[in-house]
Amino acid sequence: MKIQKKINEKKIIKITGIKKPFLFINVIDNIVVGKSGRGIYNVNLKSKLLKSHFKDKKVLPATIQIEMMLQTIVSVVYLNKEFKFKRCIIASTSNKFYAPVITSGKIYAEIRIIKHSNLGFKAKAVIFKNKKKISEGDFDFFNSNQI
Repeated sequence: MKIQKKINEKKIIKITGIKKPFLFINVIDNIVVGKSGRGIYNVNLKSKLLKSHFKDKKVLPATIQIEMMLQTIVSVVYLNKEFKFKRCIIASTSNKFYAPVITSGKIYAEIRIIKHSNLGFKAKAVIFKNKKKISEGDFDFFNSNQI
């Protein structure tokens, strides 16, 4: 089990090919390559991207929370040299949302890879803000080379 303490935005962009303004992770730490990690995103509700979600109420969109979970998951997976594929497709997702993110500050996506093979993998993620569970998701991916 290879442990890598953390990776920064520059490395995340290199691994995933996702660039700003669509990158929703600043750092990933607590990484066990191919197994688990924690994505950190500094939410700025003054961002142009977030200002337009609701006209009169600033809130972090659920789609960005899902994207943060997904970006953290694929970064941890793509760090693993044992995976024979470097691009995957989302087969299914199931998400739950418990509280809105209505203030700026850091949110944390803790992810675990549950099962993997050359055909694909399953993962779970939970987002926290101030140690409070905000949202969670279950994700199934498949190897895009299998199409």
